[in-house]
Amino acid sequence: MWLGLTPASLVAMLVVGGVLFIACYLIDTYFNSWVYVIVDWSDRNYGFFINTVSTAVCGLAIFSGLIIRYTHRYKYIQIVGLCTRTMCVKEGIWSWARILGYQAPI
Repeated sequence: MWLGLTPASLVAMLVVGGVLFIACYLIDTYFNSWVYVIVDWSDRNYGFFINTVSTAVCGLAIFSGLIIRYTHRYKYIQIVGLCTRTMCVKEGIWSWARILGYQAPI
């Protein structure tokens, strides 16, 4: 058995991996459907946009994996990634809302 891999750490690893898997697909499904409903694009342009986003996320995942491999600071990189993703989604939604003329309820 590998050093440091105890049953407790294995269970924690599986739980965190499962939660991240479910959360990632929920966010992707919500974002894709939100773009499809809100933005007035043809199906072709919508497909281009979603494929571009998916490709960019895969490229960033490889880059992030290399950073984790060389720095061994996965916890800090996860926190930075989570904060970045949250801010980007929030800013993206508010930017589109401003462009489309939505006002916040008073």
